[in-house]
Amino acid sequence: MSEKISECLDEADLISAEYFLEVCSPGAERELKDEAQIKAAIGEYVYVKLRNPKAGMDEVKGYLKSMEENEVLIEYMDKAVKRKVSIELDNISLIRLSVKI
Repeated sequence: MSEKISECLDEADLISAEYFLEVCSPGAERELKDEAQIKAAIGEYVYVKLRNPKAGMDEVKGYLKSMEENEVLIEYMDKAVKRKVSIELDNISLIRLSVKI
């Protein structure tokens, strides 16, 4: 897509200075700002930063399995073992979509 846009910009010659065009997904790692966005992301891979450590973790990356009342359930890998952790919403300082590498 960036090549096609770049070709159009070059033809129109709107920018006289040298530039670098980068096209990316606006939502690949977007923050989930409210309960509706969190519920809509169930099944997605997420990053969660905790206010207070839980189960020895201050952050976790995993799949958002559910959201019930005041907490979310995250399924994550601990070495080769699948584990789940329930995190209270008021203990989340940041929750965002994450790209799994």
